[in-house]
Amino acid sequence: MKARMSEILAPEFEKRRKANFSESNKPNTMLQWVWDDSTEKDRTDEHQSMIQILATVPSTYTVAFAATQALFDLAARPEYIPIIREEFESVCDSCEEKRLTKEAFGKMTKLDSFLKESQRITPLALVSFERKTLENIDLADGTHIPKGSHIAAPSYHIGLDESHFSSPETFDGLRFHNLQQAEFERTGKPSTKHQYVTVNESSLHFGYGLQACPGRWFAAIVLKLLLGLMVTEFDVKLMDKGEGRPKSEIDRFFIYPDSTKMVVLRKREDV
Repeated sequence: MKARMSEILAPEFEKRRKANFSESNKPNTMLQWVWDDSTEKDRTDEHQSMIQILATVPSTYTVAFAATQALFDLAARPEYIPIIREEFESVCDSCEEKRLTKEAFGKMTKLDSFLKESQRITPLALVSFERKTLENIDLADGTHIPKGSHIAAPSYHIGLDESHFSSPETFDGLRFHNLQQAEFERTGKPSTKHQYVTVNESSLHFGYGLQACPGRWFAAIVLKLLLGLMVTEFDVKLMDKGEGRPKSEIDRFFIYPDSTKMVVLRKREDV
C-alpha cells in the first residue's frame, strides 16, 4: 500500500519541492499542511505517503462502522425515522438553495443525539485513550504504573455506567438532545456539553484532551449527511424483524457490526 501511495503522490511531492508557494496561493490541503509541518528529513515520498495512509485508513473504517451501527439502530427503531427526517428536511429548507453549511449541521440536534446514543451503546472499541507510559507514575490513590505500561480508558463500560447515564442499558435516541434542552433551560445559554463530538469524562470514544480525534467534526458531518439523506429518500427497516437489531462482534478490544446482516431500503413514493 505504501509503495502504491508513493507512486500516486510522488508528482505532488515533487511539485512542493520545486514550488515556492506564497501564503496567498498555497494549497489549503492536508497534503500541504503535513508538508509544511515536516522537517527536511521527513519530506521523503515514503514518509509523507505513510502519514497520508495513517490519516486516511483509520478514518475510512471508523466512519463506515459508525454509519453501519447507526443504520442498524435506525432500522431496529423505526419510530425515530420521521423525527430525524423532519429535522433534516427542515434544516435543508432553511438553507439558501438548500446548500447545507457547517452551521446547518449544528442545528441537527436530534440526529446528533441519535448518533451519540448509537456510539454510546455500540462504539468502535471497548477502550480508548490508549497510551504507553514514558516514566513511572504514582497515582493519588497509591496505584503504581511502571514505565512502559500500556494503559487505556474503559470507554465502553463508562458509557453503560448508571452513575453517568440514567437507564444506561436502554437506547434513547433523544437522550442527548433532551440533556441539551435541559441545560439550555437551566442556564439560558446554548451548550455543547452533550454533542456527538464533545469529549469529557463520560464520553471518551474520541479520546480526551488535546490529543482527542481531530477529525471528529468532519466525521459527524459525514454521518449526518449520510443518515439524513438516507431517511429523506428511503424508508428503512430490518431484513428480518424477528431477529431484532443485529448483534455486534467483539474481537479483542474492537467492536464490529455484523457484516452478514442487511437492512431494506425502499424508495419513498412521496419524494
